[in-house]
Amino acid sequence: MKTVIALMSVLLLAAAHSRAEHKPRPRSEVEFQRIASRVFESARYDAARRELTIVFANGSAYVYRDVPREVYLDFTRIVNKGEYFAARIRKQYAFERVDRYPLAWTARD
Repeated sequence: MKTVIALMSVLLLAAAHSRAEHKPRPRSEVEFQRIASRVFESARYDAARRELTIVFANGSAYVYRDVPREVYLDFTRIVNKGEYFAARIRKQYAFERVDRYPLAWTARD
């Protein structure tokens, strides 16, 4: 009987450990991507707020509200960022100019 109880305990612990290993890792709430472009400097996405902040090469920055993460990912991956921005971001989401932002948000040294 003790052997059965010990075996059951080992199996339960192994099952719990297995579930813990397969839990998805929590995604970072804020993602940042430097952009190699003549028009764009960087993009920052805040998942908790669903905000996409884009810093332009001329130094201006805008935050776009209620943006799905997929739009941020598409923007950072697509080759023609200007075309994607014009068609999928600029007039699709409410935005606001950001007058002050951390120097780390710029790609140029």
